[in-house]
Amino acid sequence: MVCGAGANSDGIHLELVGYPDQSSAQWLDAFSRSMLVEAGTTIREWVGKYDIPRQWLTVAQVADGKTKGFCTHHDVSRAFPAV
Repeated sequence: MVCGAGANSDGIHLELVGYPDQSSAQWLDAFSRSMLVEAGTTIREWVGKYDIPRQWLTVAQVADGKTKGFCTHHDVSRAFPAV
């Protein structure tokens, strides 16, 4: 999905590499486990550095542009559909 309203240029982004049809076993292989550990470390650093609350945002909260927290690319695409 494509995000509208310049959403890709706002916020802090962390990309995890995988496939939509990846199985649980594949997400638990050595590469993926290492990636997830690194992502967790990065997120913990960002929470402190940027004062990000440890909360999952609703699509409405993403759309308000003010509420801090975490969301997915899919959430942003739903909050700011491309025109």
